[in-house]
Amino acid sequence: MQSFRAFFFDAIKHPEQGGYAYGFAALEQLDHCLRAIKPAPGPPPLLDAEQQAAKSTLMVRCDLSEDELNAARGQLAHDIDFTRDPLLTLVERSLRATGPAAKSAIAHETLALADPAILRSLQASNMEFPAPNAQGPRYYLAGRWYEGKESALDMEQAWALANCELGMDCGPDTTATLVQCVQHGWCADNLQDAVRIGLGADRYDRVSMLRQQIISAVKRRDAAVFSPPP
Repeated sequence: MQSFRAFFFDAIKHPEQGGYAYGFAALEQLDHCLRAIKPAPGPPPLLDAEQQAAKSTLMVRCDLSEDELNAARGQLAHDIDFTRDPLLTLVERSLRATGPAAKSAIAHETLALADPAILRSLQASNMEFPAPNAQGPRYYLAGRWYEGKESALDMEQAWALANCELGMDCGPDTTATLVQCVQHGWCADNLQDAVRIGLGADRYDRVSMLRQQIISAVKRRDAAVFSPPP
């Protein structure tokens, strides 16, 4: 993707092909991109040559301002007919589903499509805040709840890496890979290696086990892995 602006406005012209869902996914990536390139308060951080090159690429690609991003989100949220987009309709049903039976049924439909743009809805639908003072959300996967801030971050990384192996481009010039380089100094030829650099061996192994559980369940279309028991 060379321009978020061009991609977004082209995608939403084709809702019958999942354009609204792809538009939402692009805006999520754009949000991460803008956070990475936005000037922070105080003296600017010192970036090495690789980080500066990554930032320069993102500044060209992420060509919507924060105000334009919010306007685009508002347009998608209020001015469109979700029923025209089969992918977004499924995502909305997934997020609204309550109870194990309903969540399991939606998970089966989502797994049948196996589209990276909507697979993350499985993660969102099985996330909950167990208490008002909880240390972040908890996630369900394969018979276990993962709780606490670090576990939530591990699950986020596991889903991102799983999508790399399920069809999403995670190469050297992709937005996700470049954002890791600019924000954290995790610069590599792909997202997987960038995350490995950042997390260290032990934590990366833990995330990799979660990633493999996700990939295996998606390929088997095993909805139970993502469906909490009653």
